Amino acid sequence: MKLPFVLMLILIGYAFAASSESDLKELLQAHPASATAHAELGNFYLGTEDFRNAAVQFKTALSLDPSDTVLNYNLAFAEERLGLYEEAIRHYEKAIASMTGKIYYRIGLCEHRLGDDATALKNFKEALRGEDHAEIHYAAGLGFASLHHADQALSEFQCAERMDPSFITGKTFFAERSDFENQKLNLKRQTESKMILIFWALIAMIGLSMGILYSKRSKQAIKIAGEEQF
Repeated sequence: MKLPFVLMLILIGYAFAASSESDLKELLQAHPASATAHAELGNFYLGTEDFRNAAVQFKTALSLDPSDTVLNYNLAFAEERLGLYEEAIRHYEKAIASMTGKIYYRIGLCEHRLGDDATALKNFKEALRGEDHAEIHYAAGLGFASLHHADQALSEFQCAERMDPSFITGKTFFAERSDFENQKLNLKRQTESKMILIFWALIAMIGLSMGILYSKRSKQAIKIAGEEQF
């Protein structure tokens, strides 16, 4: 049963005035069927980084008001911080209608942590259609770098740095990654060169052995031919 609008405003006002967990729990005891009361306690737990209890309160709030996109977003954020990335993606997707760009960015981060960099990059690109923020460009740069698209990665890092100089670390990351990739490439080339040298050395040894064998047989043949003449 939905609470009258005036009572909901009173609950929200009380929640803002509440200064402690005990105050919010008291509010919740007075109105246990209020999605707003559960949500405010969940927000308190988010503020204290108690993501497990925050998720519990947001789930309860959603059971009372399933269509609330903000509750879906807050639950998804708590689940993301708990490492429950698949569950977080599911709830982020239910909140897309209310904050499109930000949602795609958060979904991209979850996909990245699940190891699906291609899907993560797709979501980062979609996020940039709605919101042009440095952190999204930076995330897109990491996505491109993970997929070995060097030019696009550097472009996104540079864009992030122009918008917020603190994201210069993105170029540092990319430079370090490039150095690492170059080291691996050089090692691979050195290994290939050694293998080629070994291959030709084996060919030379085989050729020398065949030459020696042919020489011995030729001498034997000449010796036999000379004996037959006598």
